[in-house]
Amino acid sequence: MNDQAWAEQTVLRSVDWFSRVYVSQSDAANFPTDIAALERLLADTADALKHDRTTTVMRVPVRDDWLILKRYNPRNAWHKVKRALRRSRARRCWNMSYAFQQAGLNVARPIMMCEHRFGPFRGNAYFASELLDGSELLTALPQMDEANQAKVKQALDDAFQRMRSAKISHGDLKASNLIWSNNALYFIDLDAAKQHWTLFGWHRSHRKDRRRFLKNWQDSPMLSSLFNKF
Repeated sequence: MNDQAWAEQTVLRSVDWFSRVYVSQSDAANFPTDIAALERLLADTADALKHDRTTTVMRVPVRDDWLILKRYNPRNAWHKVKRALRRSRARRCWNMSYAFQQAGLNVARPIMMCEHRFGPFRGNAYFASELLDGSELLTALPQMDEANQAKVKQALDDAFQRMRSAKISHGDLKASNLIWSNNALYFIDLDAAKQHWTLFGWHRSHRKDRRRFLKNWQDSPMLSSLFNKF
C-alpha cells in the first residue's frame, strides 16, 4: 500500500468491556488482535528491539512481511492506577499516525491497536505498524555526503513547516525517532505527539522538539551547523 493510499484504509473497530481494538481490514485476517496471542508474540524478549520498564518492542513476522509490535508497560502499580482512565499511548500512536499523514508527514502505516480494559479502566496496550525499510537518522546522517545531507535538511525544514500548519508536535524528536527511507523522512514513536489548539501552544512544544533534535548533534559541529537556522 503506497504512502498516500493507507490513510484511506478501512479500519475495523471492536470495543467491549475487556478490550478496545482497531485493526486495518486488509490485515485483520493475518494479524492477531486477542491479548493472549499478542503476548505470545512478545514472549521471547531475548530478540526484542527494546525491552525496558515502559516499552517492549519486537519485530514479528506476518506471512511474507515483518511488522513492529509494541507493548506499553505500566512502570509500577501506582503508575498503572494513575493512567487507568487516560487514553493509552498505543491509541495516541494510532490517532497521531493519521494526523501526521493528513498533514503530509510520513509515518509507518498503522496496522493494529489494542487496549486491555476492565470497563473504563485500562491495562496494557499494544500497537503494531509496518517495518520501515530505512535507517535511523542518528546513524544515517553522519555517513551521508553533503548532497544527501542537504536533502535531509530540506526534508526536515518542509516537515517543520507542515507541522506548524497542522499545529502538530512530536514530543520526543531525537534522531533515532526519524527514519530516512527512499530519500524521504519518516517519523516514528508518536506516543508523545500532540495536536495543539493554538499556535502559541504549538510554538512552545516545537521549541522543545527543536532543542531535542539539535541535542543529537552537539558533539558534531559540522552536523550541528547544518541545522543552525532551524
